[in-house]
Amino acid sequence: MTQKLRSILIINREPDLAALYAEMLSMSGEKYMLNMAYTAKDCLLFLKKHLPNLILLDIELDDMNGWELIEKIKLIGPDIPLIVITARPPGIEDFTRLTMVCDYIARPVTLDCLHMAVKDAMEVPVILNKCIEKVRNSPAKDKLIFGVEENIRLMKQSIIDRKIFILMRQIYPDNRDPNAKILLDNLKEKINRAQNELETFKTRECLLSNIIL
Repeated sequence: MTQKLRSILIINREPDLAALYAEMLSMSGEKYMLNMAYTAKDCLLFLKKHLPNLILLDIELDDMNGWELIEKIKLIGPDIPLIVITARPPGIEDFTRLTMVCDYIARPVTLDCLHMAVKDAMEVPVILNKCIEKVRNSPAKDKLIFGVEENIRLMKQSIIDRKIFILMRQIYPDNRDPNAKILLDNLKEKINRAQNELETFKTRECLLSNIIL
């Protein structure tokens, strides 16, 4: 039986850049169904007919603010992973919005960076959801499923938080901006707290390793 190709929607106001990203994705070794939109309007019209497995989005669009478009996308397909690709570094006010996306890639985009971001965005949720399904089928599911689902959600968020932390460290390496330092410190504390909770869960239940095996 032929496996259905996973689809990616590339949104960029510059057709040449959209075509470049499509070409880069075709070099990953994976086969994708690639579609392109050059405006927010075209994107929303496309989503009415088809929900892709992933969206690559440049937030610098001509007809709508990119973050506003992301909010509209989330209303249509809340589980669609989004990766932002842009030449504009995020401002301090943008970091609260980054939880809406899986990754934020600054141009120029490298092959390794793009391929890794796409792989994480598309494969990690699938792996984690398979873990949930295996627990649902476990004889002890009533006792296990709530704790596992909570910790899988925590793991997903922790992955996003770590990527945001790395991005902020790249943009604000010297901690001279007091607002950036506060955000970095709070984010680091959140990541450490999540990691401690996950370690406690794995030690106490010994579930995740058994599920994956």
